[in-house]
Amino acid sequence: RFAGEDAFRFGHILIRDAAYAGTTKELRAELHERFAGWLEGRAGDGPAESDEVVGYHLEQAHRYRAELGLLDEHGRELARRAAELLGSAGERAFARYDIPAALSLLSRATALLDADDPVRVELLVPLGEALGEAGQVDRATAVLDESQERATSRGDERLAAVARLGRWFAVRGEYDVEASLRDGREAVEGFERHDDRRGLSRAW
Repeated sequence: RFAGEDAFRFGHILIRDAAYAGTTKELRAELHERFAGWLEGRAGDGPAESDEVVGYHLEQAHRYRAELGLLDEHGRELARRAAELLGSAGERAFARYDIPAALSLLSRATALLDADDPVRVELLVPLGEALGEAGQVDRATAVLDESQERATSRGDERLAAVARLGRWFAVRGEYDVEASLRDGREAVEGFERHDDRRGLSRAW
């Protein structure tokens, strides 16, 4: 609901479900995308709480287009926009220590992107850290290893440093102090070259 505008709802959830089930996948994709655009326009530059909802509807639009074999450039752009919004919402959930929400949002975001997409590679880091917080150490290690390997293969020094630091935050246990100092110093140098202030704060 928005101030000064009419709002509509179904009289019962079963009516809503029946109406939705009666539409084609192509129409569902179109309506999800239209609703996402409408909500973005209404939310404007307000709080980012709408990111998760807009991301969900773009995710659904992409999903139905994929099921119909309509993954053209527009479909890929839907996936990218959905991933960025869901990933942003996931990082905020992790920052407030809502681990279940962070895992769900970040997993969905990374699943929407190609394996080597730099946005996906970077989102693997908070996903790995959230897995570590959830006690899923083996999965956390695998996710962070993949992030670092893909960043290195792309020749992306900054992204590889982000992933390497993620290991220190995610995988608990006995620390190799010398190794942590070495990785931290190398990361500081790399982040300074790329003017990455967020990375610098984590490295220090």
